[in-house]
Amino acid sequence: SYAPLVMKRLRTLFGVSDDSFCENLFSSKLEVTNNEGGASGSIFLFSSDRHFVIKSLTKDEVSFLRSILEEWYNHCVTYVNTLLPRIYGLFKIAVGTRTQDIYYFMVVNNVFDSPISVDEIYDLKGSTSNRFVEPVKQKEALRKSGKLPTLKDLNWKYRIHLNAGVASELCQQIKFDTLFLLSMHIMDYSLLVGVHIAKPGQTYTPSNSGYTRRSRFQDYYGGTRCSVTGNIYFLNIIDVLQTYNYKKKLERFMKAKVLTTVTSYMLKKDIQQEYVQEEVQCSNCGHKEKFRFPLSNQVHGNRCAFHVSCRRCNISSEYVSHVLQKLDQNISSLEPEAYQKRFLSFIKAKLRVFKLQ
Repeated sequence: SYAPLVMKRLRTLFGVSDDSFCENLFSSKLEVTNNEGGASGSIFLFSSDRHFVIKSLTKDEVSFLRSILEEWYNHCVTYVNTLLPRIYGLFKIAVGTRTQDIYYFMVVNNVFDSPISVDEIYDLKGSTSNRFVEPVKQKEALRKSGKLPTLKDLNWKYRIHLNAGVASELCQQIKFDTLFLLSMHIMDYSLLVGVHIAKPGQTYTPSNSGYTRRSRFQDYYGGTRCSVTGNIYFLNIIDVLQTYNYKKKLERFMKAKVLTTVTSYMLKKDIQQEYVQEEVQCSNCGHKEKFRFPLSNQVHGNRCAFHVSCRRCNISSEYVSHVLQKLDQNISSLEPEAYQKRFLSFIKAKLRVFKLQ
């Protein structure tokens, strides 16, 4: 166990007793789940009561987390309503003597720890390049697992209505959290949003009970309730151990400079920058037909998403042009300062937190 005293203080800060922590992790069977939303390849496990999430880390991630642990702890003490992951433990497990026999894990809170269902999950970065899950893929995931895959920025369609006090506090907390991540030179994090879709006539009673100390934004069954629709939102900032290293710098150069330049040249040569034509498959009936999408939409509006209507079943759905995605330079890999500013702008604009008096 790394930094056991600091971890004990963090658990105490967030109201997790040592008995509850040990019993859930070491006395009960853990549940393995797939990481369907990310590309990190991390392993995720849940405690038997689903209070805790155990996430695998790389050796470099552990070293980095240990180097900022003091600042992390101080931030959590200062901002007890932080949306950053609540880290309860950091462990190294060796099952052999070889390098590949050593595993690193951290234990954090389960943001979806609630007695009510989480119907949709979004991973939001504030970028648009490759940030759309097509309706066909959504339908396929529903058929296989009975639930939607983790959706992304261009799939986001909600407006969260909050009273003036909560809305202001939420925006301020996200600002404080992202400024802290900026000070640690961290980027490429996401706002994880779970949505419980309220049914007509359904009512909820505020609940602050449970194994842990709830934050300001967890007062309705672990989430924040929308004053207008009745939907409940579960919010957490995740993927917070990525620094702007040489790999991310190379990724930005390749995507923003090389690939978009080559794609732009090919488009100019082939279709003179007027439109692109792509075959679209209807997610409802499976019918395929070709549509034209204007290049000017991407150039001026930085949008690659269009509403298309199937001529066979007359069902309308959103489609993101694959060609225009290649021209989109609004990628997730940015310098930490630029990433933080864009992330905040997204929260205030696209996420649309409305203040109700």
